[in-house]
Amino acid sequence: RRQRQMCKETEAAVYGIPVIFGPKYQKFKEAVHLLQTGGAFSIQKKEQLQELLDRLIGQPQIAEAAGHKALEYVNSQLGATEIIIQYITSKN
Repeated sequence: RRQRQMCKETEAAVYGIPVIFGPKYQKFKEAVHLLQTGGAFSIQKKEQLQELLDRLIGQPQIAEAAGHKALEYVNSQLGATEIIIQYITSKN
């Protein structure tokens, strides 16, 4: 269940959207890699979410760069990309 939950949270990366998640992500390799590559942000407290959203909205170039890095990570995982695309298209 937890693995499926993180998969849903990282789906935004498929669309070039930066991912935001809480402090308990270390067991999920996708989250770790997205964070390391700059395609994701981890927050520790709920107050940090508003600060991060304000920054991403106020400085859209930061959101765009992080989204681009998230998409690059997805594209680097070719097998995973196919699985994610099949999953998304099967839901439509």
